[in-house]
Amino acid sequence: MSATLRDVAREAGVHTATAARALSDATRDKVSAATRQRVDQAARKLGYTANAAAAALRTGRSGFVGMLIPDLANPLFASLLKSAEQRLRTHGWTLLLAQVDPTDGDRLAALRTLVSKRVDGLILATTQGEDPILDLVHRQRIPTVLVNRGFGERRFPSVVNDDQQSMRLAIEHLQSLGHRELLHLSGPRSSSTGLTRLEGFRRWAGPKQAVVEAGFFTREAGRDAMLGHLRSAAAGCRQTAVVAANDLIALGAIEAIRSLGGRVPQDFSVIGHNDMPFMDLVSPPLTTVKVHTGLMGQEAADLLVQRMTQPGEAVPATRLLHPDLVVRASCAAPRAAKVFKPPR
Repeated sequence: MSATLRDVAREAGVHTATAARALSDATRDKVSAATRQRVDQAARKLGYTANAAAAALRTGRSGFVGMLIPDLANPLFASLLKSAEQRLRTHGWTLLLAQVDPTDGDRLAALRTLVSKRVDGLILATTQGEDPILDLVHRQRIPTVLVNRGFGERRFPSVVNDDQQSMRLAIEHLQSLGHRELLHLSGPRSSSTGLTRLEGFRRWAGPKQAVVEAGFFTREAGRDAMLGHLRSAAAGCRQTAVVAANDLIALGAIEAIRSLGGRVPQDFSVIGHNDMPFMDLVSPPLTTVKVHTGLMGQEAADLLVQRMTQPGEAVPATRLLHPDLVVRASCAAPRAAKVFKPPR
């Protein structure tokens, strides 16, 4: 027969409620160190394992938080996930993760699965404009925080990078090097990130600068978008610098430029966004805008804990995190010749 919480309390010589507080990550600091030690020793001696179902009935909480992310292979989301999980764990919640493709059906199915697990809250990193998953969450009244996406959504708090500032940093750097003809490889405009970075580019570079949309935030999409632009420029490409919506798109752009005989930064300067791990080790090392994803995950977790534990208190609509420019070797003064002509 399995040991119960009451058995542990009896063995440790404390009240059952005290044993419960000592064994919970969220409340351990409310119990003296000596008492925690006695309870821990009693739990180990008896082989006690917490009964999650019983705890849920007792507290009205499942102890789980759900998180939707679009791409585990993207180091941006790995960093965000790690920091959010660590923060939630200190408050006594376990993270349930779902990776979803950018289609409404997949995302809705994944969300419904998390809801069926009776999660106490949600962190969503996959939201899009006019998103049906937000309508579902709103109807279910589940505490929810948007992260990295969702700027402009007023029903839920969000933690996002200041993409207007990001674009200002990138464009001012290129202009200081002498670049006047710029190309923005945007992310998908259906995502708030793609749209706000595009708006920032147009604000700081001007409405007449070239824009090509990459269908996804991937290297392959960046390569295809850059190839399409270079090949469609019948009289040659006049742009001397590429501002990419993220680092993966930037890497795809570099691949495309090289495949047509171009060089980076001699023929094109390329600047990315996010400062993913290892961007200092690619060739050339990538100039990029650093998004503080670790802090983003922590802030999102803190906001969600506040919403789950203090539902009646007001929560700020948006927390903007300030980016930093990281200058490396992928940007230089513009090429002497104004037009780049790829081989036929």
